[in-house]
Amino acid sequence: MKTGKRKNWYLLFSLALIIACVLSILLYQQSIAISQAENNLRARGYKVSSSSNLDPLYRLISQALPGVSLPRFSRGEIRIISSIFDSPGKVSEIHEDLEILAPLVKEFHCERALVSDREAPILGKMTHLSRLSFDGSELTDAGARELAPLKNLGWLSIHGPQLTDDGLIWIGDCRDLWRIYLVNTQSGDATLQRIGTLPELDTLYLSGSTVSSTDLCHLKQLKKLRWLVLSRTEIDDRAAPFLRELHSVKRLQLGETQVSDEVCAALARLDHLEYLMLDETAVTDTGVRALLEGGSHLEHLNLRNCHITAAAFRNLKSWPPRLTHIMLMGTDISDQ
Repeated sequence: MKTGKRKNWYLLFSLALIIACVLSILLYQQSIAISQAENNLRARGYKVSSSSNLDPLYRLISQALPGVSLPRFSRGEIRIISSIFDSPGKVSEIHEDLEILAPLVKEFHCERALVSDREAPILGKMTHLSRLSFDGSELTDAGARELAPLKNLGWLSIHGPQLTDDGLIWIGDCRDLWRIYLVNTQSGDATLQRIGTLPELDTLYLSGSTVSSTDLCHLKQLKKLRWLVLSRTEIDDRAAPFLRELHSVKRLQLGETQVSDEVCAALARLDHLEYLMLDETAVTDTGVRALLEGGSHLEHLNLRNCHITAAAFRNLKSWPPRLTHIMLMGTDISDQ
């Protein structure tokens, strides 16, 4: 009887040992593949950094055995970064390497990396991503919808001239988003409606998008919004009633839009507005006077290439005490 129990114990121990050996081999092979994929990305100019709970142990081993190179059995985090000053690249060139690294990638911040519909599913597998930036010039709505699994995003930046509201239907599910850059997209009412539900949003950059004045009604609920960029959009004075509700905004960029004096009167009521860009708009002396007499927190005002004269600054009832910078290049004042 005892002999039978002993045999069973040996069998279980042997089985456990075999399983442990197999897992060790698989982990070793995986770590080699991960290291190779990281090196391949570095060879193409990407900056790759990784961290793991085992990092202190690796440092101790490296100090004790400086000549030994160990594979990393890491289930930690990988960050892939390329600068806007780096040469543009195509994600198709690193397709296979990203497939290997996808479950570990925490950040993919590569603004000049071109992503098409073919590579989008790989990004969609990076479910731990907190930061995603890329060039989506070749990305369509079909490809953008592959990003729906990225529920942990906090930072999203896409240059996407082909993207519409249909491709961004998932953006409202990313509840941790605090910074969004949707540059040159065809997004509008439906996308802003979803964005308007994001409780942590601090920065919204919609430069060059097809957003309209009335679409801004959805931003009223964004109590943490500090920076709003609407430059090079079709925004006009119909946006005034919606902009005056954005009391948390500190930085507002409306350059190269159709806004004029009515919007200025609305912005003069914002208690926290510090930085305002109105370059190349239809703003006149009347609008500038409203801003200067009402915008008590203004620190920086850009009026470049506006039809402004010296009359905008004469006999003002008050002046923003913190205002230190006014850009007047290209105005009637700078020409005098």
